[in-house]
Amino acid sequence: MNIDKTRVSYNFSNAVDTYDDASSVQKICAIKTFDLIKNDFKKKDSSFLLEIGAGTGIFSEKIIEYYEKNILLTDISQKMVDKLKKRWGNKKNIDFAIIDGESFSLDINFDFILSSSVFQWFLSLNKAFVNLNKHIKPNGLLAFSMYIDGTFNHLKEGYDFLKKDFSGPRFFSEKEVLEALCFSGFKIENFFVEDFEFEFSNSMEFFRTLKKTGTVSATNKMLSYKDLKKLTLFLDSKNSNFKENYRAIFIKANKINF
Repeated sequence: MNIDKTRVSYNFSNAVDTYDDASSVQKICAIKTFDLIKNDFKKKDSSFLLEIGAGTGIFSEKIIEYYEKNILLTDISQKMVDKLKKRWGNKKNIDFAIIDGESFSLDINFDFILSSSVFQWFLSLNKAFVNLNKHIKPNGLLAFSMYIDGTFNHLKEGYDFLKKDFSGPRFFSEKEVLEALCFSGFKIENFFVEDFEFEFSNSMEFFRTLKKTGTVSATNKMLSYKDLKKLTLFLDSKNSNFKENYRAIFIKANKINF
């Protein structure tokens, strides 16, 4: 799948005012990712933290509450970064940047690189993790959550029914994620996988939720109105209420010092 990062940025920018109210699974994953890492803030003698894909700051606010050193909040969307600045622009220990978390280059190395509900938008985990490794200090820590294969199974069935390529984010397998980390010079300290099922009154409510969170087409291949109608009829024929699953992996990994 060829993810169009310009399209991804555009989608999230359009969702800047609706994201917080519609982001149910993202809030759950932010809490669980934070619980994975919070005790390490006190253990490590650290000075700088990077968050990738900070969005509106759902995960950021938990980090800021616990971590008092330097923080760099980043996102691929200008409007998301603008919103972060409105919330925390008055804090001297927080800086902001518009970057693609997969391929950025900064003249800084970080003690922590954190992210929640983001890496499924990456084209190549190997390249992304190698780049993250370059930006982490010796013994630094990478912690993140991302959605993996097993997410949106019903929606994918609908695309198969239409004989269309799925236009959402790339959902890597658990094995692909773990292997990419090891390939890139990380030692996995802890990880787990969880499934989260959400129920909607119908498939159109589900699609509206996706739009409100910017989680719509990652490519320029949009469904026609006719195909969208076929898709919703197919999905709603399964059950009286439409259900969809999110499968997330939560990982904490240390940089290996060669």
